[in-house]
Amino acid sequence: MKLRIQLALVCLTLVTIPWTGCQFIRSNEHALLALQQQGLEATGLSIAHGLANQVSLFYPDPRRATAPEDPESLIVTPANQPPVLDGYLDDWTAIPFRDFGTPRNPTQIAITQFDNTLFIALKITDLEKQYGQVADGGSGDRLVLRTWTADRRQDYVLATSAPGSVRARILDRALPGASPERIRGQWADVGDGYQVEFKVPVNTAGSRLGFYYIDVGVGGITHRGNINPLSTSAPPWLIRAGSRLTQLAANYDGSSTSIQILDRWGWPLAASTPTAPEPVPAGLWLSRWLYRLILDDPQTNPAPLRTQSGQIQDEVVEQAIRGHAGHTLINQDGELRSRFAAPIVGPDGILGVIVGEQPRERYLSLTDSAFNGLVVKGSIALLLTVLALLSFALLVGRRLSKLTQQIGDHRKHVTQQPLVVSPLGDEIDDLAETFNSLMQEQQQLEDYLRALPRSLAHEIRTPVAIISASLEQLSDSTSSDAERDVIIHRASEGVQRLRNMLDSMNEANRLETSLASESKEPIDLANLLTQLRDAYEQTFPAWRFEFDGMDESADMSGAPDAIVQALDKLVSNATSFTPEGGLISLKLERRGLWWRIAISNPGPALPADPLRLFSPMVTSRAGSDSQGSHMGLGLYIVRLVAEYHGGEPWAQNRADGSGAEVGFTVRT
Repeated sequence: MKLRIQLALVCLTLVTIPWTGCQFIRSNEHALLALQQQGLEATGLSIAHGLANQVSLFYPDPRRATAPEDPESLIVTPANQPPVLDGYLDDWTAIPFRDFGTPRNPTQIAITQFDNTLFIALKITDLEKQYGQVADGGSGDRLVLRTWTADRRQDYVLATSAPGSVRARILDRALPGASPERIRGQWADVGDGYQVEFKVPVNTAGSRLGFYYIDVGVGGITHRGNINPLSTSAPPWLIRAGSRLTQLAANYDGSSTSIQILDRWGWPLAASTPTAPEPVPAGLWLSRWLYRLILDDPQTNPAPLRTQSGQIQDEVVEQAIRGHAGHTLINQDGELRSRFAAPIVGPDGILGVIVGEQPRERYLSLTDSAFNGLVVKGSIALLLTVLALLSFALLVGRRLSKLTQQIGDHRKHVTQQPLVVSPLGDEIDDLAETFNSLMQEQQQLEDYLRALPRSLAHEIRTPVAIISASLEQLSDSTSSDAERDVIIHRASEGVQRLRNMLDSMNEANRLETSLASESKEPIDLANLLTQLRDAYEQTFPAWRFEFDGMDESADMSGAPDAIVQALDKLVSNATSFTPEGGLISLKLERRGLWWRIAISNPGPALPADPLRLFSPMVTSRAGSDSQGSHMGLGLYIVRLVAEYHGGEPWAQNRADGSGAEVGFTVRT
């Protein structure tokens, strides 16, 4: 697999960055929802505690607090403004109607309250309309209201001979305080029946209210409503809250938290007006959609339902009625809402239930701007990172491909140019420089191998010729004994010269092998060179020696025998080119992290490329030594010792041109 493909695959690990961001967003969402639930719980419990002893706010008639549930009770919805009594029900769209009667002939009723007046609206289905005389309560279709005053019933009848305004009349007898003239409204004729609107003072209605509609038809007289005309018991309860309870709920109108107050059977008494959903800012719909897509799909419960009698059916409401507070998350018309219900406990038990709701968007919207910045800036950063990595992968792949091609060209001898090194100075450039060094060494080795036959032929030809000539002369029987001794001596010198060449080659080979296993030990170079100067004066009495260095110690770690061997080669080389009586200097100086050792001697100048002298089988200075052999292995041994000690060999002419300095460096 190509390196650029591997790097491209590595770029896929960047997918973990958005994954980690998604996990963080989900954790943040759970924390926000928990915070939202805590806020709802604090609000609900504070209201519940404040209403704990306010029985009259829930039940204007205290007897209803302990009375059994009556499913025929009528609920009153508070209104912010009174409806217009015109017989048309345009103002009643927000007020729930309750059905009575049969599916074929239903009668629907809705009640609202503004100040101290009840407003009642009815939708009466009647395909056989019969208007009658109004006198004595009417003889046609009519409506009967039953109130409960001083524990006695009072019936009012509403009838009309034609559509229009209508007033109530007393049916049967009138009790003290009865005020039929205050019950009035409009009777409208619609296609499938009637629509009736009228108002009743709260004091007239009291705490109980019953009604029934008398339908006069061809088949006889029928009735439908929440009471039976012949019943003598109290009518069902009129469920309404005190004004203070309504005002308490109104305090939360327009707030993000909507509250609803229920009685102990689940009938709603008061509720705040929820705030309108916040419009989504232009340009943020995509980030909101992504945000909601990232979030976990929460487990939700169905939205609360209203029973036919108008009660609220909900899991947490039922728990609260039993005395246990609880949370739930509902899905209402596609909107997720957090819901909390807590019981309101009075002196004699559960008075009612407080329900708090808040859209989940309320808290999630707090992170919209942050998430929008995360999506936009994070996407740009991620895209730039991917492009940078891909570009880097292409660049690295191209550089390595070019490097491989250049190495292949070198191997095929297509080009001998060094590998291109970029100014970046990274590992690839280090690799290129290493290859350049290796190829340079390979080139030197190849040059050495090509020169080796010529050097060996040149060095061996002379002793072989001497030995051959000596053997031919010995075969001549005419030679005298003295001549034979000279010939044998000459042949012995040729053999010795061959032996010296073999010894030099073996010495270089043994040094390479021994350095690989040589252990280093502490060395004082100043003391070592001082001792060697004294030894060289004894070994080479025809020359003078001096130590040009520091008096203090020069410590390092190395192989002393190898350093002595290298110095022997340098001194032997110096004596070959220094006239007898000349001064040879042993120098030592500090150069940063290295010690610099040199042998300085008078004599001829070095060639133009002095470092080439440290290659094996290379010699270019004419000299004469006692052995008469110049294999070019002495300075090669110096190079091996220097490289083993982390240094390098070097050679230069003296500044005044009177001779040369040859030496090597070793690391401290």
